[in-house]
Formats: sequence, structure tokens, C-alpha cells
Amino acid sequence: MLQDDIIYRRNRKRTLTVQTDPKYGNTNELFARIRPQVEAIEMPRGYEMEWGGEFESSGKAQAALMGLLPIFFGLMVLIIIMLFNNLRQPLVIFLTVPLAIIGVTFGLLVTGNAFGFMAMLGMLSLSGMHIKNAVVLID
Repeated sequence: MLQDDIIYRRNRKRTLTVQTDPKYGNTNELFARIRPQVEAIEMPRGYEMEWGGEFESSGKAQAALMGLLPIFFGLMVLIIIMLFNNLRQPLVIFLTVPLAIIGVTFGLLVTGNAFGFMAMLGMLSLSGMHIKNAVVLID
């Protein structure tokens, strides 16, 4: 009698997992190229397909980060306004942040890298360092 040793489940449903590891290229590019072909596969009744792995974890991480970003940005603005006890200096500081974003965009375009989670995290870190340095220079 044939029997499954392990039945993998996800959300209490039997699951078949397909994995891949590209030999070359960016995973985002590969995903964009393969996704329409895979989603075009007609699934039998009662079956469904979900994307997991790096795509799923990146989406969860970005959602968690973007959910808290406005709160921390507002706190930064409030702290800097209280630090200078004026609106002019904080306005100058925060108006220079888009210049850093322009530099990040240019750098990603020149190197051909995608704006993924790590690039977004780096951009946020760079913006924070930019604001810190501007506060030191203005003070």
C-alpha cells in the first residue's frame, strides 16, 4: 500500500511546492518573465496557485515597513522642529531629502539594479544619514 511519508500543508491545505534557483540574472527579472507563463496554466477545479518565497517575504517586509514609516517620519519632523524651535531650518533639511532620492534612482539605473527591498532599506538609511548630517551642519 502506497502512503505519503509527509504531507505538506499550508493554511491547512495540501501543498505542492516548486522551487528554483536561477543560475544567472536577477530574481526580479526572472520572476517578471516567468510569472505570466506560469499564471496562464489552467488549474483544475479545487486547485489554486499562490506565489511564495522571496516574492511573498519581500511583500510582507515592505508592507510592515511602509505601515510604520509615516509615524516615524512624523516623529522625526516633530523632533527637528522642537530642536530648532523654528520652521525654517527643518523645512530646508527636509527639502533636501528628494535630492538624495534622485541620487539613489540614478545609481540604480546606472548599475542596472532593481529597486527591491534592500535598495529601499538603503535609501531610507541614506535619507536618515542625510537628515542627521544636515542637522549637524545647520546647528
